[in-house]
Amino acid sequence: MRPHAVVLVILALGIGTGSALAQDEASLLQRQVADTERAFAQTMADRNHAAFTALLSEEAVFFGSGGVLRGKEEVAEGERIGTFNSVWRLHADGGWRVVFDKGCPPCQPSGVLL
Repeated sequence: MRPHAVVLVILALGIGTGSALAQDEASLLQRQVADTERAFAQTMADRNHAAFTALLSEEAVFFGSGGVLRGKEEVAEGERIGTFNSVWRLHADGGWRVVFDKGCPPCQPSGVLL
């Protein structure tokens, strides 16, 4: 085998491995976010304000029918106003924290007339 063919084979193997590693890393990050989102929801179900606050970024922004809450402190002082879609950020310490949250009114059970 010629020297450049060997280099091409090594590069091809490296690229394939890198792609698989990137895919594994993406899967790991997706699981981490999903697990953190479930833990976040559980803090609200348990009415555990300290655990809820621990999952807020200092830069958190929550939108709801009552307006916009900006920053961890302001969000932590707010009241539940509905259901939410959250955007999470991986911080340098390895923890996932909410940075953006958009709310909508609480869902009504099916069959309930408004």
